[in-house]
Amino acid sequence: MIRKFFDNKIGSLTLVILVIMLIRIPIFFVTKYQPSTTLNTGILSNFINEINSVRWLSFVLSFLVVIIEGLIVNKLCWEYNIVEKPGYVILYFFAIANSCFLENFYLSNVQLGNVFVLIGLTYFYLYIKNNYQRRWLFLSALFFGISALCIAEHYWVIIFLIVAIILFKPILPLDIFAILFGLIMPYYLVSAIGYLSNFSYDFYNTWQFWVIKNKTLDFHWLKDGPEILLLFLLLIFVFVGVLQIVGSYFRSNVETRRSKLAMLIFGFYVLSIFFIRFKDYAHYFIVASVPISIFISGFYEGNKWRKWKEFLHLMTLLFLIYTLFRNSTL
Repeated sequence: MIRKFFDNKIGSLTLVILVIMLIRIPIFFVTKYQPSTTLNTGILSNFINEINSVRWLSFVLSFLVVIIEGLIVNKLCWEYNIVEKPGYVILYFFAIANSCFLENFYLSNVQLGNVFVLIGLTYFYLYIKNNYQRRWLFLSALFFGISALCIAEHYWVIIFLIVAIILFKPILPLDIFAILFGLIMPYYLVSAIGYLSNFSYDFYNTWQFWVIKNKTLDFHWLKDGPEILLLFLLLIFVFVGVLQIVGSYFRSNVETRRSKLAMLIFGFYVLSIFFIRFKDYAHYFIVASVPISIFISGFYEGNKWRKWKEFLHLMTLLFLIYTLFRNSTL
């Protein structure tokens, strides 16, 4: 079945959406999980918490957001040859990564923040493709800055942008200024509008969205064992996929090398956020879902060990469904 997802046909897209629906819809009806109406953080938290008070609406909107984000990632891989002939396999694994935990079946600040992350990443690829024109770098930093108002950890994106630029070309003071100006602009605009309109978002309150709040979490290795095993299984596929992408790096042309290198750096950046916040793994796994979906597709790419790969895919899928139903009964 996995080979069909590599085809660039409308039938493959339909099959991917159908499989994801067959995973998510039964879980919605069987489980009694209630989405959080208090734990979401960021500038859109009140809006998201209101939506989460209507369970079915949150479920439907989350599904649509996941599919749209997956299509954006898929388009990036097509246009910049990050994965050869990806078809719709990136969309499939992106949706799977966003369906590993019950919390991710409903709308959250991380899911909506990922929309702005993807737009920022798209502009960064345009920056690379268009001879490092600074306006694309500014737009990339701008949307990453918006994402930081939804997911506080994304203000660390300054590290990703500076490191990536240094690896591609000599960095200039104007490059750093464009990054800083772009990251700060969303904060300033929201604060200024809130201050002038007497909203609750003034310069101090908006700044609080960038403060990382450590939550007290009920984390136990034994209780969360199956989920953690699933995570490490997926991360093994990611590791092998990274090795395959690195192995084919020098066989690619210059533009493709740049695209792959940018994704490797971005992947290291978001996976670092995931491991730093590992105790809240269910919430932060989808932060890393973009590179995870790309690297796992790299593992399944090619015809070597085809039957074993199909078997591993089926076993992983069954184990994922088991963990979802197991958690629904706890």
